[in-house]
Amino acid sequence: MIAGRRTQLLIDSGASLTLINLHFFLQLSKYYRKKVRLPPSNLCLQLADRSQLYVKYALSLPITISNSTRMHRVYVVPKLWRSCIIGNDLIHKHNLQIDGGRQYAYFKTKKNKKLQHRVNLVPDAQAHNSPPFRYAPARKQIIEENLKDMLDHGIISPSASPWASPVILAPKKDDLEKGFQALQSVNLTLKASKYQFCRREMRYLEYIITQNGIKPDPDLIKPITNSPQPRKIKDVQSFLGLTGYYRRFIKDYSKIFEPLQQQLRNSQKCNHHLNWSRGCTDAFEILKNVETSDFIRELCVLQKVHGTYESF
Repeated sequence: MIAGRRTQLLIDSGASLTLINLHFFLQLSKYYRKKVRLPPSNLCLQLADRSQLYVKYALSLPITISNSTRMHRVYVVPKLWRSCIIGNDLIHKHNLQIDGGRQYAYFKTKKNKKLQHRVNLVPDAQAHNSPPFRYAPARKQIIEENLKDMLDHGIISPSASPWASPVILAPKKDDLEKGFQALQSVNLTLKASKYQFCRREMRYLEYIITQNGIKPDPDLIKPITNSPQPRKIKDVQSFLGLTGYYRRFIKDYSKIFEPLQQQLRNSQKCNHHLNWSRGCTDAFEILKNVETSDFIRELCVLQKVHGTYESF
């Protein structure tokens, strides 16, 4: 298969170059036909009978043999009697192995002990038939058009594996240009003094973004650090509501505030009396003084390492 199109390949170890004829070239997608180049001026193809063939174009195409694809430069010969002839240049460059007895060819790859990806299956698991995933007609047409385009461009190739998963259609926002035009139509302008560039630290919404990670705004934590010890259930609810803002920054937050949470559970059982304990005091002091502790700083670095910025 060449550039997503199936064709018969003649592997000729006596040919020095890989060739295709003009008829097959015209069947390729415009994506490849636009990338043609003129062949070298001194290039001359000579046959065994000393006759010469005219080379019209040169271009690089994806060539798939035994479900393995390689990019290779081919030459377009208008009077070639075969759609494609695989020459010695491709055989040697990509280590093409030919088994004449079985009429089989494949690209031999170097042994790599590193396992890049693997799907672990239950031992002795067998593939089974399942009903096809049904798509709405409009979505199915979009999927088929995209698959055809990727096949034509050599991005994907047909699979013979018995294992498969349904295609998930994820539309992307492609109306960015329209958005700019709409903003321009209402004469929207930007004031440079309101924007910050090349800063080591800056405020964004309710957070401080630094080169080491994200941390809560200290101004928003001050009401927490200044909170008095709760004396009734509503005080506990109010305090936990404030600390809940930066709970994502504190490791084991749910364990720390568990004694205070237990007070709220008791209130749901018609017991509105605040049964304050030493555990409640410890939890209250930890959460109250978290701004000056190492909880937040550690979690900022942790979030940067594990890439959890998307939660903000």
